[in-house]
Amino acid sequence: MTELRVAGAELAFVGLSEEEVQVPVDKREVAAGNGPVHVLVKLPEQVADAASIRPEVPLPRTTALNEPERYAEECISMDDWGVDAVHEIPLIWRFMSSLGGCTNSGEIFWRMEDKQVVSLLVNGWFRESSPNNINVRANKKSILMGSPGIGKSTLLCVMAFHLVFKHKKNVLVYRRLTGRKQSNCLFYLGYEDGKVVQFAVQRCKAPNAISIYEH
Repeated sequence: MTELRVAGAELAFVGLSEEEVQVPVDKREVAAGNGPVHVLVKLPEQVADAASIRPEVPLPRTTALNEPERYAEECISMDDWGVDAVHEIPLIWRFMSSLGGCTNSGEIFWRMEDKQVVSLLVNGWFRESSPNNINVRANKKSILMGSPGIGKSTLLCVMAFHLVFKHKKNVLVYRRLTGRKQSNCLFYLGYEDGKVVQFAVQRCKAPNAISIYEH
């Protein structure tokens, strides 16, 4: 704590008058160290949290997605895919090849578990409630959990395209990758003037992803 001393300088009234402080003030008495001294102190601002001082990242420029009709053919019927069957997704596979990958060969084997997950997500997100059938999952966030290597990321990447082409949603995906020679990445799919557009950011750190999301 620093001691506050009156240095003998003439007291200057700044901001508050005698009427406002409701106490008679004599400059000579104050200068002599007697009488009330009213000190207005501005405390140092608290250090802002990391989120508030995070530098704003410019929003990447979008470009039109080539061959959107072919992308739509690969994923629009995802929620109706037959199980125990292989489905072709060559364009999605190529798009994701520099963003952590999505299957090894441009094909995806569709299991009953995959179909059930997609059904739950789509039902919760898009089914409207009725008096006799309330959608208890409406407006809920979803977390997909499972053991490593069972295809969660692949399913969600294809799901992103499905949401864009069937449900006309704008989708931002951030992937935390742990493989060798891999780094976190982000991609966006959405609509501008009725056309599907995209951008991708490789080597995308989490604070940058948050900044892009908050735009």
